[in-house]
Amino acid sequence: MFNERDKKAPIDEIDDLNKSMNDGEDCLIWFFADWCGHCKNVMNDWEELYETHGKNYNLFKISDQRKDEVNNNIGREVNGFPQFLATSGNSVKSQHNGDRTFHGLEQFLKTNVKPIRSGSQQNMLRKPCPVDNVNKLNQVMNKGKDSLIWFFAPWCGHCKNMEKTWEDLYEQNKEKYNMFKISDSKKDSVNNNIGTQVQSFPQLIASRGNNVIAKHEGERTPPAIQDFINTKLKPNTKHKSNTNVNKSLKNILNTIVKIKKAKKAKTMHKLSIRRSPNTAARRSLSTARKTRVKQARRRRPSTVIKTHVKQARRRRQSTASRSSKGRNMVCNGDRCVYVSSRKRKGFKKK
Repeated sequence: MFNERDKKAPIDEIDDLNKSMNDGEDCLIWFFADWCGHCKNVMNDWEELYETHGKNYNLFKISDQRKDEVNNNIGREVNGFPQFLATSGNSVKSQHNGDRTFHGLEQFLKTNVKPIRSGSQQNMLRKPCPVDNVNKLNQVMNKGKDSLIWFFAPWCGHCKNMEKTWEDLYEQNKEKYNMFKISDSKKDSVNNNIGTQVQSFPQLIASRGNNVIAKHEGERTPPAIQDFINTKLKPNTKHKSNTNVNKSLKNILNTIVKIKKAKKAKTMHKLSIRRSPNTAARRSLSTARKTRVKQARRRRPSTVIKTHVKQARRRRQSTASRSSKGRNMVCNGDRCVYVSSRKRKGFKKK
């Protein structure tokens, strides 16, 4: 017989466990068997753990008689007892292989399991995937676009377990891919369009236009379905990941256009002044040109001016010497040379 304290920890709460898994919460599951001596030794430590942390963590105690129902959800076979598994949603994160004491279980709990979230605001803000939106599906098919169709039935237990996974995937991919949720009551209208018969549930089908591309036959976990989506479907040309890029490109192009328009307006303004018949405008332009010429002359270096003066003097001297060659001719020894009048006055014959 177990200790009386085991009455505090509930047993086989499968519905609450499925709800926590579908909400994507972390859980610590203890699989036990009544006939297992090791499980009897762990009982008091588990009860103490539940009494201490049961309000802040999801702790579930599953017997060997109900383990198969949980095995289908987590995709794992539990055969040995006792066994402690930390899960996140429908996936197993880790298994406890250490001490089965209170301190050992408490350390494993705090390391691998996240506390319960108070008030899921994220789920309240999230819009669920619309159901049986057959008209929009037909429009997408007629345009030849890709779609992911989930056929489900409300009475199907596997569909209920997959509900949370589908909603998470829809929230992540609804802007990038076309995703539709079709119930068993509307499946026949879709079957006629894609040319196939859907008889079992749940079923995921990737279509392109009115043709079936592929059917998902693997695991129903978020990573497996996401890989199926990325591999088989083409994303929409317009989705949120491109809108930010498009906005930035539009802003850059608008800025370039504004700059070009401003330059063009400035150029046209100058041309309108030059071509204007108004004499005052032309007079102002001519005055501005004269002012620029005067300023340029003032800025000319003095060496240039001296050079021009010397060249002018030489030209005058050469002209004067050519006009009176005879008077400026002086013989000096064995040669005759032309000299200026100033040099001739101071010249002495030998």
